[in-house]
Amino acid sequence: MDLSKTRYETYEELYRYCYLVASTVGLMCRQIFGYRNASTRDYAVNLGIALQLTNILRDIKEDARRGRIYIPARTFADSATRRKIFSPAGITPEFVNLMRFECDRASNYFDIARAALGNEDKRFFFAARIMWSIYAHTLERIKRSNYNVFERRISVPGLLKVLITFRYWLSNTLKYSWLGRYVASRPPQSSNRVNPVCHRRRRPQRLAAAVHLSSADPCSSPGAALNSPGACLLVCRRLHGDGHRQRAARADCRLQAAQWNSSG
Repeated sequence: MDLSKTRYETYEELYRYCYLVASTVGLMCRQIFGYRNASTRDYAVNLGIALQLTNILRDIKEDARRGRIYIPARTFADSATRRKIFSPAGITPEFVNLMRFECDRASNYFDIARAALGNEDKRFFFAARIMWSIYAHTLERIKRSNYNVFERRISVPGLLKVLITFRYWLSNTLKYSWLGRYVASRPPQSSNRVNPVCHRRRRPQRLAAAVHLSSADPCSSPGAALNSPGACLLVCRRLHGDGHRQRAARADCRLQAAQWNSSG
């Protein structure tokens, strides 16, 4: 299409151009890489539109030199507005408003594409996800430059591209390798630690099972099962625990034991 068409009147025409030159590539890769959900078609189509729109916004200067303007003509109110937007003098408020509108449109396609890709299909679209991140960074850099695409060609540095690629490779390896599948398949291990709240709730039942008493206090009412101060302290230690917060409770038991010794 670039050989015969250099202007686009409506956004529908531009959308068809983006679909033919970018989305079709994603659809072919979808058949090659494989997929599980039909929503991956929406991912391939919308990601292709987002990538191509980002290319158009980034390369406005180079395309204008070649006589190509991809921004739809109906975006401009008249020819005078168009001349103001593409003024040789540089960035104009009209141009900034136009770029802001087009960048928001491209960002919307990035968001739609990301939402269409399910977790079970991410490993098939490993390379496409890297392209998503790199081009999303490029679009963000266009916004941060106040949409000035005339001074220099805005792009992502090579080191950042390497870091993005490594991040996705590491995530893909840890999640979908045999080690990741093994860790995900293991059942969760139950903790042997006792919840203090539940521990306190079970104290009456544990005490009754330990001393064979229904409701008597083992420290204040010695019976057949607790006929010595040592037995009382043993049961109270099992009941109250060994933490420093239970020392006050065990002190009462020692006081009772001392009273038994003095009375005995």
